[in-house]
Amino acid sequence: MKAPRTCRCKDWPSGGFLSGDLAMAAIVLWSSGQFCTADIANLLTVGEDQVDRTVRAARDTARQTDMKWRA
Repeated sequence: MKAPRTCRCKDWPSGGFLSGDLAMAAIVLWSSGQFCTADIANLLTVGEDQVDRTVRAARDTARQTDMKWRA
């Protein structure tokens, strides 16, 4: 049985968004539905808050783009 997931955002210095290849990797991993933000942050050795901000921004941008095409 797996140990419960813990938030590791306190382990890393705060930062903004991920960029470039790290952002793309985080978005692809999140979109797969198999990884949580803590897993992605550990894999990419970045802060969980950065992963969360990047995923939210990508999701919001996709929604806005979708709304423009529907209008």
